Parts: sequence; C-alpha cells; structure tokens
Amino acid sequence: MKTIRNILLLVVVAIIYACENPLDSTRLDVIGNDLVWDDESLVDAYMANMYDRSDLIEANDNSGDPHVRRYGTQPLGGEAFGRDQGGAYGYTTGNLSGISTGVALPYFGTESWSFIRALNVAIKELSIEDSRLSTNFREQRLGEAYFLRAHAYFRKVIRYGGVPIVDYPQETSLPAEDLRIPRSSEKETYDFIASDLNKAAVLLANKTTTIGRITEPAVWMLMSRAMLYAGSISSNNNLLPLKDINGLVGINPSEAQNYYKLSLEASRKILPAPFGTGNFALRPGQTVVEYRKIFNDIGSANDKESILTIQFNGEGGRYNNEGVYLLPRAKPEHVNWGAWQATWMETLEWYEYKNGIPGIMLPDNSATLRSTLASGQYYNLAQLFADKDPRFRASIALPPYEIQGFSAYMHNTVKNTADANQAGIPLRGPTQNRQSSGMCVIKTANENNPMVINDIGDAPLVVYRIAEAYLNYAEAAHALGDASGLDALNAIRTRAGMPSRTSLTMQNIMHERKIELAFENHRFWDLRRWRIAQTELSPTEKFKHIQWTWDVANNTFTAILVNEKLVRLFKPEHYYFPIPLSSIENNPALEQNPGYNL
Repeated sequence: MKTIRNILLLVVVAIIYACENPLDSTRLDVIGNDLVWDDESLVDAYMANMYDRSDLIEANDNSGDPHVRRYGTQPLGGEAFGRDQGGAYGYTTGNLSGISTGVALPYFGTESWSFIRALNVAIKELSIEDSRLSTNFREQRLGEAYFLRAHAYFRKVIRYGGVPIVDYPQETSLPAEDLRIPRSSEKETYDFIASDLNKAAVLLANKTTTIGRITEPAVWMLMSRAMLYAGSISSNNNLLPLKDINGLVGINPSEAQNYYKLSLEASRKILPAPFGTGNFALRPGQTVVEYRKIFNDIGSANDKESILTIQFNGEGGRYNNEGVYLLPRAKPEHVNWGAWQATWMETLEWYEYKNGIPGIMLPDNSATLRSTLASGQYYNLAQLFADKDPRFRASIALPPYEIQGFSAYMHNTVKNTADANQAGIPLRGPTQNRQSSGMCVIKTANENNPMVINDIGDAPLVVYRIAEAYLNYAEAAHALGDASGLDALNAIRTRAGMPSRTSLTMQNIMHERKIELAFENHRFWDLRRWRIAQTELSPTEKFKHIQWTWDVANNTFTAILVNEKLVRLFKPEHYYFPIPLSSIENNPALEQNPGYNL
C-alpha cells in the first residue's frame, strides 16, 4: 500500500506543476478523495497547490503577467507606472467597465471561484477528526486552509465590496439555479473573513513550521489589515459618492469602532513591547544602506522584520522575476532586463528631509525642488538629496545607479559629448532605463543577487512585514482615541532617522503609510478606503516624467519635466470595481456595483 501511495504522490506532484490547475473539483475523482485526505504526503501536495494558487503576493512568478497582478495597482495609485505603459495603466483614464476589467478579473473569474471550492474541499475534509492524519498535522493544514480562504475573500472584498459567500464545496451536479448564490453585504464579507481568521489562529497557535508556511502571526497580520480596512470603510461611509440600498458596498458608520478594536488587538499580537507581545522587530534603517538591507536580506538569518515570506527555488521550479523586472539594466547582455517601474517627479516630492522640510522644497527651504531641477542649472544629486528621508534613495534609483560593480545609466542625454566619450560613458542610457522616467523603482528587488540566469530569480519575497503592523496600530489607535498610536507612528519614523511627530493626525498617518509602504501594493487601496481617491487620482495638473541631462565631467545633472501622456480620472464608481458582465450572465442573482449598469 505504501508503494502505491508513493506512486500516487508522484502523479499528484506531476499534476501540480503542469499547466492546468490541479486538484480542484475536477481532479479529486481521478486521484481518489479518500486516498488524499488520509495521507499526509498527499495532503501536503494538495496544500502546496493551494499555496501556489493563493496569489499571496500577487506575484508575477513563473512567467505570470506583471501588469495585472503585482504591479497593476501602482499606476492606479499614482506611485509608478510600467515601462511599456500597458496593462493597468490604461485604467487611470477612467476606462473601466464590466467588459474591461483586466486588473479586477483575476478575483471574480472562474479560476477564482474554483480556488474557493478547492479550499472548501480542504476545510471539509480536514475538519474530520476521525482520520489517519495526526492531530497536529491535520489542525495545522486546516488552519492554513482557513487563512487562505480568508485571504482570497479579502482580495475580493477590497475590489468589489460584498461578494457571494460560499463556505462549502458546491456539488457541480446540482441544477444551475441551486449554484447561483447572490452577493452578501460588504459587512458580512468582512465578518466572514474575521471568522475564518479566528479559526485559523486557534488551529495554528503555538505551532512551528517551515519558512514560507502560514503561521499564527501571519493570521494576526491579515486580521490587522483587513479589519483596519473595514473600520476605515465604515467610518468614511458618508464620503462614498455612490451607495446601494442593500449594503453591497459600504458599511454603516456604527460598525467602525468594533472593526478598529479588532485591528488594534490583532496588531498587539505581533508587535513587540510596549505595544504588544510579539517577537518581531524593526531593523535599523537610518541610512540608505541600512534600509536597503530590509529587502536585500529577506528570508535570511538577519531578517527579523518579515512575518511571512514566499520562498522560490529558481530555474527548474517556482521562480520570481522581481529583480529582473525592477532593477535597471546594468550589463549590455541583459537586453531584456529592468526598469519595469518608473516613477514621477510628484513621487520624489513625497519624501521630506531629515530636518523636517517638506519634500517639495530644497533642504534649506529656499526654493522648490521642482523649479531647481528644471532650471537648467546642474546639481550633484547625491549631495542634493543627502538629507532626504533615506527611504527615498533606498526605494528609487537615480543616475548613475551602481550595483555590484556595474553602472546602470539612466540619463537621456549628456551635456558634452567629448567628456562622455573620454570617460567611456554612453551618450544616453539603455532605452528601458530612461524611456519613461529616469527614476526606477527598486525597493522590493534584491540587489544581492541581481544577475539571474535566464531571467529566473530565486530571491524570497515578503508578504507581511512588521512595519505595516505599527502603521495599522497607529491608525486604529487614532480612531479609538488611544494615545499610544503616536508612539507606534514615531517608531517607524525613528527607525528611518526622521524627526518624531508631536501629534497623531490622519494627515501624519497617511503620509507615513505613503512613504514606508510605497511600492508594496498599499497606496491605491488606502486611497480608496479613505475615500480620497477622487482628489488624489484626478489631479488638476498632469504628473511629470523626469529626463536627465548629465554633465559627465562634473557628475552633475539637470532635468527636463515631461507631462504624462494620459489624463487621469478617478470616477465616483471607481471606489469599487465592476462585477464582470460574464459573471452576471452566468449568475443572474448577482447585482452590479453602482455606476456600472448599462
């Protein structure tokens, strides 16, 4: 029997890494339901597939589309934009409808609901106590399944509001009308997420596991984030331009305090003293080099900040292209490399100086940074930005960017051709390093291993890190009138060597989230839940690209500011994505979100 099961395991693993999504409602009949749920190796194979399909980091691993998933919301949130300005970038113009939802579809399409069904199968089977599985193993995998279902529903609710709640494996043989479940309210969806996370926390309490698997702290981190979202959606409900009478979008303001309390308590489970009882810690980050190590050391013995990471094994297995996409091209042979995300002059201006001067100004407050850079005068950028928040240079590459002994040139032209030729400097940088803007987003890339073979990387990526928990704590505490929120906010600023705030205001909280969590897929969702996206994402003036001119002899630069081509427009209905028309056609019980009805 053991030999037969080993053969079956090899078959399962082969299916898992095939092109089709395995072990969903169509595969258990082939493998044998009883066999899978009585054998720990087969259960692990099933759960490995659940992890792969979970999209924990919305990654473009294994050649997935980076537009829609990992980098899709950066142009929408006004942080950065893709090098070819495709994918989600087009949605910044307000072109979003039920038949044009590429940035949204991954979480309402057939595969998304197939994944929910596969998780429901796991939850049902792993809830059976009388099985051959050891109690510890069964509870741990059940806790992981509850977490993954909560995570999948969180992905849905932040996009669509209330969605159909399916907490059991639907029998596909039933009549179609029995499978058509209407949407629940947004409140009910968040409550369902909280319920699953509470179950997961109990099951995973005090259990150890391997790196990359769900742990109890990861559960509390998702609870901290999800309940903060629910609290802010509730407290800002009166600012939502378009409402519906069934509560499918929006939450009554009377619910806000309870959600903020749930978020605050979850943060306390993972933050260290004096805020909580957790064992994670902020790493040093008062210099650019120190702050870079937070991301360069993810998954290493030095990493005390990551709560959950995703591991990769590179060529021949699961891989990611983070470094390939983000780091600018530095060697001639890397012709397909880099600079996937460029950013704006406006983003540069976010970052204040260590003396407290706003980022739109020079460090001496004598003139605006924008007028200075575009004045035709030349400046040494390292000196000009030496006193800026270190998170700026740790997150955004400026010319000339050096990496492991190679130079990534990002200039559009040079002041003096002879000087450049004499120094062996090209007259302009590679196209991908400069065509959109001469400032490349590098924050989440690992600089320690950038020269990956065949564009395939194995660097771990972080899902949750403790810095977010501090900011979640500060925001929830502010809403609840808890003065300790100021200390949590200042813990983040102190780590970066920035002056402490003297008061806890929403403006200060919003600024710190914008800086600390930049380019980590938070900004767009924050603007939407605060209900300020219409102001922030429909600017009266176009965003500006930067094109650098390099005086090679003096290593100084001046800039030309070029208008963004598209006209940004965030419409009132965009606080929620449309339900795809194909889904409504298949399930008439679904109601469309406000503003999208034809």
